[in-house]
Amino acid sequence: MNFLPFSRLLITIKICCLLCIHSAFAQSQSLTSEQVDTDVIRFLNQATFGATPESFTSLRSQIANDGSNRLAIYDQWINDQIAQTPSNMDAFCNSAITGITSDIQRAAIRDVPDCYWTTFTSAKDQLRQRVAFALSQILVISTQQVAVRSAYRGVFTYWDTLSNHAFGEYKNLLYDVSIHPVMGVWLSHISNPKAVPGTGIYPDENYAREVMQLFSMGLVQRRLDGSVITDDNGNPIPTYDNSVIEGMARVFTGLSFSRWFDSNGESIENTSFNRSVRPPFNRGQNQWLAPMKIFTSQHDYDEKVLFTDKGVTLTLPAATEKTALAALEEIQTVTNALTAHSSTAPYISRILIQRLVTSNPSPQYIERVATQFANNGDMTATIKAILLDPEARDPNNVNSDRFGKVKEPVLMLTNLFRLLEAQSGIYLDQREFGINAANFDNFEQDATLLRIGLLSNTGQQIMGAPSVFNFYSPNFSPAGLLADEGIVAPEQQLQTDNQLISVFNYYHRLTNNSLSRSFPVNEQNSFLLPFTVDNHKTGWNQQLLESIWNSTEGDNIIKAEALIDFLDFYLNAGFLHAERSTSVTRSAIVKNVSESTEAARYKAVLNGVINAPETQIQR
Repeated sequence: MNFLPFSRLLITIKICCLLCIHSAFAQSQSLTSEQVDTDVIRFLNQATFGATPESFTSLRSQIANDGSNRLAIYDQWINDQIAQTPSNMDAFCNSAITGITSDIQRAAIRDVPDCYWTTFTSAKDQLRQRVAFALSQILVISTQQVAVRSAYRGVFTYWDTLSNHAFGEYKNLLYDVSIHPVMGVWLSHISNPKAVPGTGIYPDENYAREVMQLFSMGLVQRRLDGSVITDDNGNPIPTYDNSVIEGMARVFTGLSFSRWFDSNGESIENTSFNRSVRPPFNRGQNQWLAPMKIFTSQHDYDEKVLFTDKGVTLTLPAATEKTALAALEEIQTVTNALTAHSSTAPYISRILIQRLVTSNPSPQYIERVATQFANNGDMTATIKAILLDPEARDPNNVNSDRFGKVKEPVLMLTNLFRLLEAQSGIYLDQREFGINAANFDNFEQDATLLRIGLLSNTGQQIMGAPSVFNFYSPNFSPAGLLADEGIVAPEQQLQTDNQLISVFNYYHRLTNNSLSRSFPVNEQNSFLLPFTVDNHKTGWNQQLLESIWNSTEGDNIIKAEALIDFLDFYLNAGFLHAERSTSVTRSAIVKNVSESTEAARYKAVLNGVINAPETQIQR
């Protein structure tokens, strides 16, 4: 029996009621041991890039059989994750790239995604990196733009900006994002001049618009529970108008590179406001490693009347001293005010809930999280509120068709990589076939560089969204059953028929052979030395499934069920379990696996479980 990719219709049927409804269950209620097991898996799949037997055993061993202390244990786990040394993406990726090739120009463009796959799969600071991934889909930059793609170390330092602020205050994150040179290039406020009357020179308004629309308060005013505030005619009340955009554009004038390079590629201070955003690639990456600075002659220091919130209008007075510090203080004042805007907390909180837990949080869930976000955007309190909320932790949600989110391609793959112990033959530490990567102690033991590249056909390239609006809208609802119910499924915006087939083909390649670089490799290609072709391939540990088959007593049907239950538990929180599943999916997989040859059975069970519509949902 062959398992073919399922169409979006089948997946839609499985999530046709993906509306989250806050349950009345009390978190202190006594749970069965099975419910506790399931909740631990659900928590790990929400807070990391995929549950593993090791992470489950470690967390579960601390929780009472009735689950009475589980929230306290989860809270401590979050604290431990916050205390983990942050993975420095720039240091790691730069050393990894230079460790595998001397051809940096070629490597930088092709090999950047390998660093993300490796970090998501093997880094110890899983929660920090998962939150950074969520933030990267809110505060979007993209390597789809040529200048950003060339700024490979700038992309790394931008990621580090997100991860370093993952548990800090959103107001500080928004400030640092605003003055990051890659964001300046991406949304064109680098070398943004003040207006010159009579010349047609005006400030670029691109970043001024998006920092409000997408990075903070959104287009319309909202209550703390996320509901839209309307006027007497029932129309949504906008958060800003064009005059505010014009005023905001004036705030972000005078910014340009703070560093440049000399003829030897060494870092020097930048003295020219109008530097090219695409400097020669072979001169290094120094211009991307430091925040932008203010050129005072190009900043608008006049009074600025900006947005209004709760009847109070933010007005920046004319500067008494035209200094770089005064200009940066203006930006800080604005990013603080954007974070404190009454619509920002519900707007950002809802998207973070969608990225971590469920696509359709209840108004009460949004309000509880938004309350923790508060005026400064306390990210630690916000993330704890998202993961520990009664709605997130309700054990009944694993059996509910009214809760969860479609797994985006990146999370589907990292779930598999972590569970199946995906490895290449290029180790991070110092050994034969090791690259001596920076910070390799921040990764799990025996971690390797996962050299699988862009995976562009999946529809989702890490840090490579098609626009500033991300890969999908938080409000996307596919036509049909979901739209009729007023339910959103953002990730389904990716799911064209071609995309689904491409994704499942990647799964097939991984389970049947291995994933490898997209460019041709051969033993004579010096670009790959000192590593062999096989070193560059990423495969999985088949012994995991072999040991389950061999240790399970009974006939082939019972052994096949044991394999399915193992994969189902970690990938689906047990949704395909015989006692829960009412679909024909499980029985079809059991039949196929039990009748397969020894050489084919493990590939068959992986392809069957991975392609199941149930597996496409995180609950």
